[in-house]
Amino acid sequence: MPPWFIERNVGVRRFKEDPSLSDAEIAAIGRWVDAGAPRGNPADAPPPIELEPLEEWRIGTPEWIVELPEPVVVGAVDADRWLDIWADSRLTTDRYIKAVETKPSPGAHRVVHHVATSMTWEEEDGEEGGGFLNEYAMGKNGDIFPDGTGRLIRAGTQIRFNMHYSSVGEEIADRTRVGLQFYPEGHVPERVLISRHVGDSFDTLDIPAGADNVRSDGYYVLPEATQVTGFQPHMHIRGKRMCVEAIHPDGLIETLSCTGHNFGWHIVYNYADDEAPLLPRGHHPPRHRLARQHRRQPLQPRPQELGGVRQPVDRRHELRVDELLPHAGRHLPAAAGRATAGRQRVGRRAPCRFSTAVIGSRAARSA
Repeated sequence: MPPWFIERNVGVRRFKEDPSLSDAEIAAIGRWVDAGAPRGNPADAPPPIELEPLEEWRIGTPEWIVELPEPVVVGAVDADRWLDIWADSRLTTDRYIKAVETKPSPGAHRVVHHVATSMTWEEEDGEEGGGFLNEYAMGKNGDIFPDGTGRLIRAGTQIRFNMHYSSVGEEIADRTRVGLQFYPEGHVPERVLISRHVGDSFDTLDIPAGADNVRSDGYYVLPEATQVTGFQPHMHIRGKRMCVEAIHPDGLIETLSCTGHNFGWHIVYNYADDEAPLLPRGHHPPRHRLARQHRRQPLQPRPQELGGVRQPVDRRHELRVDELLPHAGRHLPAAAGRATAGRQRVGRRAPCRFSTAVIGSRAARSA
């Protein structure tokens, strides 16, 4: 209350759009509870909060919308389905994106487990270009990029919708779409923002039945010096906690962030501009750690051994990080960000590790 699972005593302390309660607010609630939770004057009560409908775009009304070519009908009792569906962007000029959001069609949120959108285009030399665009998962809003940063989408781009559908007991049709806000035509932002899907370790994940605090690690090597602007954990209902760490050339292990996990809220945690860590090119960033699933999680399935099979409800875990890169011929400014703890040597080739916390099987119920 409200949904925000960052551990505030670890690593980076300040984030954009942080809705969490302050220590003073928590203390005020504590004093009210200790006093017997007395009711105030109803005349002083604020008006009820009006929640925005799910169909509202967080990024504002998009300038450009690309949707699935045709509706997908999810049956009442279908098995889980993974589909790759391509759609033409219809763009005739190169543009830089400043905000992007992927949304199921109205009424279809219940059957769309998640969507990952990506871009593909043909470069002048005939090679394939493109990259990650955006992700939708339960509780996730759109991505609004920091001022002066953007993501390139080229004329003729094809957009891939990687869909995961789950049945909910009634037939529902979906036509997921992605909405884009652009910089003015011809404008080139100062720095390029990319997202990487990093550190997966599905083949090594092994959770014995009834085990608690099971850990799994994943690693990723940064190919260039990078400023990390944010990260998004993605786990399923056995996931409990994820940490992101960096390993420096001298062996220093630096924890950037740790966060708890609730399957109903797939949140992107965007660092405050002056807190976004700078990491050097080199060895490895993300390491994933999986921890036990909270046994009070109401959706937690029965204890069972889980390994490297695709069980979407139980045990998938991923990490996505958002990074700022300079344009060709430009360099990352040394003062653009700072380490959260310990030393930072941006000029050296160095290992970095993002560590995420993991998944675990619930302890067996007592008889």
